[in-house]
Amino acid sequence: MKFELEGLKELISHLYNSQLRNTNEHRIYENISGRSKMLLDRIIENDYGSEGELKSEICAGQNQSARFRYVKNELGRKLLDTIITANPERGNNTIKVYEECYKSYASIKVLIARGVKKTAIQLALETLKVARRYEITEIVYLLSFEIAQYYAIITDSRKKTYYQKIYFKYFKIFEAEQHALIHFSDLTILLASSKKLQPHQIAEAKKIVSEIQFNHRELRSYKLNFLRYISLVMQYQIEFDYENLIDTSVRAIKYLDGLKFTAARSYYFNFFYQMIPALLSQKEYVRLKEVFKRCIEMSRIGAFNWNVTLLYQSIFGCQSENYALALSTYQKIMKYKDRIPANVLEYWKIIEAYFFLLDGLGEFKCSIPSFRLYKFLNEVPEYAKDKAGANVTILTLQILLLLLRNKRGKIIDRMDALKMYTYKYLVRDNTYRSQCFIKIILQLERSRFHPIAFKRHTAPLLKKMQQMPLRFTDLEVEIIPYERQYEFILQLLER
Repeated sequence: MKFELEGLKELISHLYNSQLRNTNEHRIYENISGRSKMLLDRIIENDYGSEGELKSEICAGQNQSARFRYVKNELGRKLLDTIITANPERGNNTIKVYEECYKSYASIKVLIARGVKKTAIQLALETLKVARRYEITEIVYLLSFEIAQYYAIITDSRKKTYYQKIYFKYFKIFEAEQHALIHFSDLTILLASSKKLQPHQIAEAKKIVSEIQFNHRELRSYKLNFLRYISLVMQYQIEFDYENLIDTSVRAIKYLDGLKFTAARSYYFNFFYQMIPALLSQKEYVRLKEVFKRCIEMSRIGAFNWNVTLLYQSIFGCQSENYALALSTYQKIMKYKDRIPANVLEYWKIIEAYFFLLDGLGEFKCSIPSFRLYKFLNEVPEYAKDKAGANVTILTLQILLLLLRNKRGKIIDRMDALKMYTYKYLVRDNTYRSQCFIKIILQLERSRFHPIAFKRHTAPLLKKMQQMPLRFTDLEVEIIPYERQYEFILQLLER
């Protein structure tokens, strides 16, 4: 297998998390060349500019490309071997059992291929019991087939028949799981294709969900039930059906709690995480605190789930005017800034700007030394990447910050660009609140920044905006609700 730099970074990121680093570090450094160790150290410390720079430093001289390829492959094989042989994270018994069952199956196949059949079948029988208890469907049907074949060879028809029945039962369940997974993949791709689904796309999504729910309905398994619950939650999400989304998530969590084994944390996380935007939209702040607690408990520091949970927790602080929570969450995640994905980091920069605004308004005292006001004011959003998401937040927030600085001339200079943006990128049905708020901002020029005139001109727009409830798709745009930002504008005009 050939290993590229990105693949090595992914393997190292997994092995060097806080739980595994101490136990794996010495194993990785055993029996590898000095060049591979040097490459490992550079990647861990992120101490390089480009792959070409690494190549020149580690493999100076002739045949650099071939020698560097050898170093990457040597390190990659060592990292892969360490992952395969390493124990799973402590305290996560389900993952440990899952991995051990698959390792046992690989050992059984090797033993059978080498003719060590009695030992292989003894291991298969022991592993089968565990796999059935933990509902690892694929392992159950694979092992029951091997065991049935063995008893057929030694002419034990009673045991052969018994294990064949297990095989046929679990093979049907496995087929149903694979069928559901294929449809679930189609669903996730469809939902990721656009923030605003067209009516025909919503109809297609509901059809896929129905297929997952009702195909092989008589069959049950841990994985099947998870896919049925989570796909239904996703349907309620695109329908903005908060009540059913929350109810289905709660039922799914109760189902996981009722299993005879501890369900994977990732399964739990999915349902708790999906409830966050629904509870935020409904302003159920008490329930949210417990949901955030559970999500953080089930996330590894620096992992994607941890990042998005803390981002939502900070948004929750801003939405509920618990700015101290928003700030403490920001301070917590900034200790791990190098682990924040670029798209998530963009939202933290926006939150920094809101902290600056809140501080300037006297709403909440918070100093963010890293925030650069003029850099933020001069930032031009990349419209092609996000035509109606973070760009709206940046554009409107820039106006509020200019108003804070009393730069009215610069605000007027931006009005035409705002109008163009509204007409070109904002669509009435899924960005209606943003469209209303930008039109409210446009009244600053018409009212000549006079608070009474501004209130008069914006009253109809404000009423229309308030009639449209906050939805899932608004949360990352309205980090602080537009109604509250409207109050900030009046406060600044009345200064």
